[in-house]
Amino acid sequence: KAPYDVTNKGDALESINRYWPKTRLIIGISHPVRWLESFVNFRIQFHGFKFHDSLDGLRNDRSCIALLCTKTANFHVFLAGLGKTNATFLDQADMTAIYRTVPANVPPRMSNEIFLYDMEQLSGYNATRTAQFGRDVQNFLGLTGGMPPLVHENKGKGEMKDGNLTYYDICDAKYVDLRGDLMKAARGASLWIRRYFLGADGVHVSLRDHFEDIMQSWMQDPCDKQHQS
Repeated sequence: KAPYDVTNKGDALESINRYWPKTRLIIGISHPVRWLESFVNFRIQFHGFKFHDSLDGLRNDRSCIALLCTKTANFHVFLAGLGKTNATFLDQADMTAIYRTVPANVPPRMSNEIFLYDMEQLSGYNATRTAQFGRDVQNFLGLTGGMPPLVHENKGKGEMKDGNLTYYDICDAKYVDLRGDLMKAARGASLWIRRYFLGADGVHVSLRDHFEDIMQSWMQDPCDKQHQS
């Protein structure tokens, strides 16, 4: 569920493209604001990471620790690396921020079919849509017979194992600048995915209208809605 995993680090994408061109790839994404909050708390709970209370270090791309910084929230840049679209649709500065040289480190156009989903589609809030999502994944993979329900198990959410560990609530007012950086990435990704990626050959989603609604929601800071409730 982190598109950074599909970068060409170590020539991974080139190897997949060369040796497994028919392998179907499933890529998950989530709203960058919620993604970073979840990732920070996961690293604290399971890997013992410690962060300054302000989390300002996550805004410094040069000190990006274990993929934890606002730079890696630019999911559209990583998706562009799959070569399904014309990467020039992206801001050159965004590309340079991820790939040290452009376009030298951008992998060749991938022939692999891609299934893109948002973590919200695994929420289970709507049984009809959840069931359809499962069928669409099954059809994408060419599976026959029954398939167990697809669920989202968030191991990083809930009580910290150590009572001394700090849980970070990204909606706290002191993180407004951090969220501003993340919202820049969220809006850029939302627009690019809807305008270019969804219409590309070999890209699949479940219930496209609903998926586009989710992408549209990325234009808003989820904390704004939380503060209003």
